[in-house]
This record gives sequence, C-alpha cells and structure tokens, in this order.
Amino acid sequence: MTETQKAVFKAVYDNRSLSRAANSLYVSQPAISRHLARLEEEVGVTLFVRGTGGVEPTQAAELFHGYLQDQELRYRAVLEKMLDIGRPGPGRLRLGCPEIWNPSHLNRRMEGFPEKNQVSIEAFRLSELLLNLQSGKLDMALSHAFYTPAIPGLVSVKVDDTGCGILYSPERFGRVSDPSDFSGTPFMVYDSDMEKRFAPVIERACADYSLQPTIRSCAQLTTALFETAMGKSIMLFSAWDSAVDNAGFGYCRLERPLPLHLYFFSDRLSQTGRNLVAFLTGRK
Repeated sequence: MTETQKAVFKAVYDNRSLSRAANSLYVSQPAISRHLARLEEEVGVTLFVRGTGGVEPTQAAELFHGYLQDQELRYRAVLEKMLDIGRPGPGRLRLGCPEIWNPSHLNRRMEGFPEKNQVSIEAFRLSELLLNLQSGKLDMALSHAFYTPAIPGLVSVKVDDTGCGILYSPERFGRVSDPSDFSGTPFMVYDSDMEKRFAPVIERACADYSLQPTIRSCAQLTTALFETAMGKSIMLFSAWDSAVDNAGFGYCRLERPLPLHLYFFSDRLSQTGRNLVAFLTGRK
C-alpha cells in the first residue's frame, strides 16, 4: 500500500465523491478510480459503493479509516516525543536543513565530528531556512546553493557536491536513462516562494541535454509528489532527497552536481559552530 493510495482513500472518504476527491488532489477522476481499484484489489474487499450523488463507504472502509486515524495519532505522539528529545538545550548548536532531505545522508556526512551530540538538526522549507538563520532561530543552515542573498555578515562556504537527477513516474515513462525522454513534461517546484530561485538551477541541470524545461509550482510537497507519481510532472531532486530512495519513483541521474553550502553569521558562531565549519569544509 502506497502513500498515494492512502491519500486517495482519505480524499474519497472525506468527499464522498470521486470527482470532488480528484479536485482536492488536483488530479483526474480516472486517476482516482485507478488508484482506488488497485487498493481494493490489494486489500481484497470493496471499500466504496456508488450511491445517489456520490459514493458511500462500506463497513470495511469505515474500519480502514479508523486504522488510518489511529496510525496518524500514533505518528504524532511519537513525533512529539522525538521532538522533545531533539529540542536544543543550553549551548546546543541549531543546524537547519531542507525538509525533503534523507537524514541518513547528513548523519553520515557528520560521522566523526567529536561534538555531534551537541548539534540539533531542524528541518524547514527552503524559503524558510535563511529567514530562520537571519532571525536567530538557527545558528547555521546547510543546503544546496540555490542562491545567496545579499545579507550583511552572511557567510556561505561550499562543503561538497551532491549528485542530482530527475524524479519521475516509472508507470508513465518506464525506465529512463536519457533525460530528453521527458521533453514536454513540466518540472514541478513544490515551494512557490522559491520558484524564481529554483528555475535557473533546473535550467543549468538540463543544459547538457536537448531538454527545454518548463516549470510549474504548487504550495505543498505532497501535491508535487502526487502529481509526479501520476506522471503529470517531473521534479529535480538531489541524491540527498528522501524520495530518491522511494521504490514508487524512478530517478534519472544528471551529469551536473549540485553544490552543498553551509550558511552562517561568523560573529554569532559558538566554538562548536566554528569546529563544525572546519570539520565539514576540511573533509574531502
């Protein structure tokens, strides 16, 4: 069972209508029907029956909906406990990173740093990282170098390069090794505040191929991933991004890497922060 199937089930259950569910997820009604049929085939029971003016959940659907609600509550309870553990105490270094990263990559990158247990990792949308750094909510930010604003005192240093590629739907495109196969398919940017900053990155990444990118944006990462899973768009992802390891997506690697930068205000850094800068920039 995929996250897409869960999202479709919830949308149909909440809206009691396939068309309204499709509108809420910004996809076509046939796509909703297809995912719902696959889910019903997987669980082996009918989840919805057609009624007057829409669909009605079966007893099995009510049971499944309760399970999903319980799963969500348990997730939130565990997440709150995790946040309690991870909240920075006195003297801890607050390091921000993009919310879409797979934490295992950053964990490996910091392996061997003697003061690793003094670093608190916090995830944010790309558009919020530098704002939180500037306001003092973060001590440092680690991200791909999409842009460096002209903020007095802000330092940007290159840490490394990471691979990048195109995330796509294997159901629509099959197995892709040539990025030109995506010609005509728009790139989706999930953070509309970053669209103008992100467009040049996509254009540079596609410069080595006969691919003229067009770009669309939406407000939510889940919406962008859903449309990509449906084959309506593609996304530029780095090798550090979590969806790259998702079996439901294909990943076509590109030649050009994405530079990884560390952002900070040098006059605000603690000794732990200065040590981390030296560790990350000095390691080859």
